[in-house]
Amino acid sequence: MGSEVSEDNFHDHLTLGLTRTLRDLPGVQNVILEEREPCEKSLLNSWEQRHSCILPFDLKNFYLSTDGFQLTWCFSNGERPVFRSTCKIFELDTCRDVASVCLVYVEHKITPSIWLLDRSLEWHFLSPSFTQYFRMMLVYQGLPEWQYNMTSIGLAPWAEVKCNKFVCSS
Repeated sequence: MGSEVSEDNFHDHLTLGLTRTLRDLPGVQNVILEEREPCEKSLLNSWEQRHSCILPFDLKNFYLSTDGFQLTWCFSNGERPVFRSTCKIFELDTCRDVASVCLVYVEHKITPSIWLLDRSLEWHFLSPSFTQYFRMMLVYQGLPEWQYNMTSIGLAPWAEVKCNKFVCSS
């Protein structure tokens, strides 16, 4: 049997399961994946002729499979852990003494999540696992206070400039 992907699973595979991941994140709501029909081969050929360019094989196959997609979601920053006597919190990073990144075991859960405690003592969810948090840190190339970009507070102006110059252009 071949390893063909059903139409139902095509976009899930295409986005590497991002929609499922988003739906599982605290605070993420209204995840909508708008799927689009494939382009007709004649339209792609017409484009190539009009622009005197041959589309790369992988891009052409992408458009023959789907004419892209739109993924949207909303985030509610009101998500806070409920701390009881059974919770455990461990500081992972002091974020230049303006916040703390914490490993939080909520209730009796075996799997902790990563949260940011800002200087006003507000909690901000960062990621469901350390691995995902570490990957996010790599994306932001260790930019000081990058974690604030994951909150309603946002980056400081100096960090926003650095982010746009290095991270967002990568």
